[in-house]
Amino acid sequence: MARFQHRLRLHLVPFSEVQQHILVEAPTAYRVVLYRRYMLRIAEAIAREEGALALCTGDSLGQVASQTLENLHAVNQAATLLS
Repeated sequence: MARFQHRLRLHLVPFSEVQQHILVEAPTAYRVVLYRRYMLRIAEAIAREEGALALCTGDSLGQVASQTLENLHAVNQAATLLS
């Protein structure tokens, strides 16, 4: 990706504590959507620190079960930046 843009910064975020909490507290059917919501919240916080105006998630409607229209809507409600 670095070849195609002016600068590239990689952010590594420890996520296992969030995953463990969701694993214990959430019903199985909601876990992936909850993981994605938390990842989006974290990405939005980083994006704001970097001065970004939007997030690019790479989602593709219907690509996998977590990317149904209903699930994408639920995930996108977790952030306020354009995604």
